[in-house]
Amino acid sequence: MNEKIQSNELEFLHKLWAKIDQTIIHLEMIENDPKPWDYRSIICAETLMVQIYTGIEDTLRLFLEKVKGIELNKSEKWHEDLLQFGLNNNIISKNNHEMLKKYLDFYLFVNNSFQFNLDADKLYLAIPKAIGVFLSFIKDLQDMYGIDFEFHCTRAVENKGNESSSAILRNANFY
Repeated sequence: MNEKIQSNELEFLHKLWAKIDQTIIHLEMIENDPKPWDYRSIICAETLMVQIYTGIEDTLRLFLEKVKGIELNKSEKWHEDLLQFGLNNNIISKNNHEMLKKYLDFYLFVNNSFQFNLDADKLYLAIPKAIGVFLSFIKDLQDMYGIDFEFHCTRAVENKGNESSSAILRNANFY
């Protein structure tokens, strides 16, 4: 299998990542809202975080199916399987895999509960982790496949060339 990314796949990634970049910018704006957060801020933050995770899965699925040539089947635990396939096929680093599993737990919790069950303080602390693991995951892909894409969200601009956030991600619960 040729592990080179094709131009149509690259175009898809650029569009997807541009949308996620805008999602992160909006999430950073909510993060800066005055505390305590009202119900609307909580719902917006968790919705944006779910969208970012969905973008991670979409990116991972594209690499597994189109670049690695792996056919993915949907099972009851397809989310976990997707992450494991990513790890087994060197698309996800071990460090990112561990944090993505925690992000997946958050994603499944949000999708299977009522939003008013979310703790605003925990959600606030999870925002930098969500953004950080996404940017770390993408940076790995950019390095492996030579994909040129510049993010404009605050954390991406502030962390160019800075790997210190990965230690924070590895040593914390997600939510």
